[in-house]
Order: sequence, then structure tokens, then C-alpha cells
Amino acid sequence: MIAPEDDQTLSSSQRPEPDSDTMSAELLAARDWLKDLTEAGSLLSRLAIAEVRLALIDFRRSLVLGLVAIQVMLLAWAGLCAFIAWSIYLASGYTIIGIATFLLLQVIMLVVIRLLQKRLHRSMRLPETRRQLQSILEDFGYGQESTGS
Repeated sequence: MIAPEDDQTLSSSQRPEPDSDTMSAELLAARDWLKDLTEAGSLLSRLAIAEVRLALIDFRRSLVLGLVAIQVMLLAWAGLCAFIAWSIYLASGYTIIGIATFLLLQVIMLVVIRLLQKRLHRSMRLPETRRQLQSILEDFGYGQESTGS
């Protein structure tokens, strides 16, 4: 038997030929391994497709639940505002103050929503990415005005 170190020093003509039974067995093993790998990939892709379909069904259900939740929140907000306005009316005895309180609560909520929208709009414009891109362009000389010579 030839030691592994000696096998490296032998020329290609001196190396022993692998027998055909060994090669055939290795090819069959590789073929079986590739077949198993293909089958596993096929099963995995079918599983992924089935899960995506289930996720889409769950997304639709979640969307419906979200719409229901929005309606419940609107009713709760209207009920809270009506309660506060009614309490003000009972305390003051003037209907106009109760109605004004109700309207004032709605206006305050609209102002808060508008401020939040502005903040979200600023963040959706990717300010840090724009700043970094501007910095990179300035480093390459694209953001600077040319000085006439």
C-alpha cells in the first residue's frame, strides 16, 4: 500500500488507477445525493408557497380586523368627547360651552394628527440617506460650484 505522502510524489503514470466499481459506486452515491437534494428543494418550495398562501389569508383577516378596530376607536373617541362636552355643559349650564368643548377637542386632535403627519413625512424623505449621499457627492467634487478660471 502506498502512503499518502508517497502518493503526492508519484507521477501520474505511477499512480494506481481507481477501479471502476469504486467510481461507479461514487457516481451512484452522488446521483442519489443530488436526487435527494432536488426532492428536498422541491418540498421546501412547496412548503414556502403554501405558507405564503396562508400568510395572505391571515393578512386579509388582519386587514378586516384593523378596519373594525378603526371604527371602534372612532366611536370610543366620539363617546369620550361627548362625555367631556356633556360634563362641561352640566357644570356650566350653558349648551354653547358644551358644544364648543366638543368642537375644540376635535380641532385639537386634528392639529395633533397634522403635526404627526409632518414628522412622518420628514422621516419618509430619508434625511440621513440624503445627507450621506450629499457628503459622498461633495467628496467627489460633484456638489460644489465650479470656480471659473
